[in-house]
Amino acid sequence: MEDKKRKRRHKNRPIYKHACKLCRYLGTLMHVDYYVCTSEKHEPVIVRRFGHRPNDWSQMADEGSDRKYLTKINPLLVAIYDTYIKRLIEEDNE
Repeated sequence: MEDKKRKRRHKNRPIYKHACKLCRYLGTLMHVDYYVCTSEKHEPVIVRRFGHRPNDWSQMADEGSDRKYLTKINPLLVAIYDTYIKRLIEEDNE
């Protein structure tokens, strides 16, 4: 029973706290929260958060093995990211 409540509570919400206001939540997969970071300091990147502590995160390479792995296990997450990036580009061009 408790396990069902826990799953329901985290559906469509991040598991871990993430304080960056520029990051947009994409989804959670295998106890890892995925975000797209849209800071003006760099190109948009996928951020993985795997704990509540400030250093419990890593940045995914846009191309390469990280992206290929994520595409294999959850292509929807990558599609959401790609759509988000397209919208950012379209907004910049307006």
